[in-house]
Amino acid sequence: MNNATKLAQDFEKLLSQSTTVLLTCHTGADIDALSSVIATKKLLEQNYPNLDITAVSERIPASLSFIPSYKEVKNGSILQTLEKQQFDLVIVLDFSQWHLASKTDATAIQELVTKAGIPFVVIDHHPEEYKNLESDIYINLDSTSTCTSLFILFSQLLQKPILPEVAQVLLYGIVADTNRFKYKYNAASQATIFRIVADLLEKSPESIEDIARQMDRFDSEVLKIVSLFINNITLFNKTFAYTTITEQELLEAGVNTKKLGDAALFLANEVIATVDTASHGVVVYPHLQEKNTYTARFRSTSPDFPVQHIAAKLGGGGHPQSAAARLNVPTVEDAVKKILALVENKKS
Repeated sequence: MNNATKLAQDFEKLLSQSTTVLLTCHTGADIDALSSVIATKKLLEQNYPNLDITAVSERIPASLSFIPSYKEVKNGSILQTLEKQQFDLVIVLDFSQWHLASKTDATAIQELVTKAGIPFVVIDHHPEEYKNLESDIYINLDSTSTCTSLFILFSQLLQKPILPEVAQVLLYGIVADTNRFKYKYNAASQATIFRIVADLLEKSPESIEDIARQMDRFDSEVLKIVSLFINNITLFNKTFAYTTITEQELLEAGVNTKKLGDAALFLANEVIATVDTASHGVVVYPHLQEKNTYTARFRSTSPDFPVQHIAAKLGGGGHPQSAAARLNVPTVEDAVKKILALVENKKS
């Protein structure tokens, strides 16, 4: 019996011993995180009908409302949910670091779960080296996406049927986190993901093109912010591109700042690592609700420059091709200075 099979069996045993289950993902969910919660909820409802399942996450972006069954996950406080209801099992998806559970309540959530002795399962795909929470079961079966790990767990290991509505939402997570298969993973992972996607496409009511159109759609307000970012692109040492935006620039342009995150994500995914001679880069922008706080989204097309190590040194994490970090510094210039120092050190 291999380790993955044992993990699956242990997971199913925990499910059989449970009656109330809480599902959640990291705060400010992305497509893979939210799709993972939705897919897990549906899989548990279909295959373990005696379970009472609650799905909740904090700060779910309204921009993800195109994901099928978006409303099945409550946008609310994890801590309050745990305080109001007793759970036999907690399953967290797409993260393995406590600070990602909540913007304000991560420590309190950790203390409550630990004190209550609630069985705890992590299903993730990020590098295990960043894991800092203890769990009864830790499942990480493929590096591409958490939705990929879910397919392997439920379909291949537990032999559960994947119904069309589940296949559809799993595809959303996979297409998103591979950036429509642009990111280069190891050979085994690449072959695995294409076989899984072929299986899912036979069941899903939507094609990859249908899903990509949903994900790629953005309005004119996003384009206005994108143009500001593009005007600020700078090349560093020929191979690293970066761009920034300030609150003052946003104010002077009169743009809808609620679209800032969508614009930054587009720049990161489609532009920043492909400008002129650049093979890697970063998009840096302010948290408008948190003073002196900036997000840095890193991307790389070079196997010689895995960006997750840069993000990790800034307190973040991710993958060789895609990573992010949050910086607490007075200005965006200070954020860039810290990042470029790490880039320079990496190259030397």
